Amino acid sequence: MNRQHDTFRDRVIAAAEAALKAGGSVGPLELFQHMGLLHPVHVKGWRKSNELLMRGIDRLDARALVRDQIDRVLARWFSS
Repeated sequence: MNRQHDTFRDRVIAAAEAALKAGGSVGPLELFQHMGLLHPVHVKGWRKSNELLMRGIDRLDARALVRDQIDRVLARWFSS
């Protein structure tokens, strides 16, 4: 693995642990929020079916989310 992958993996794991500690579970919204990719106001807007979240997501760089990498990192974290 390269250094960039290791750093990303560490970010995902730290965010998952923080979300788990804060709320007892880890979902995509909580994970992205703890990674700094979503702000609380965007999550609240989404939960209220507000367009605010859609504007926030449009600003995110989709490549930063790399869902398959997040899934692999979380699978390893959960099994450890």
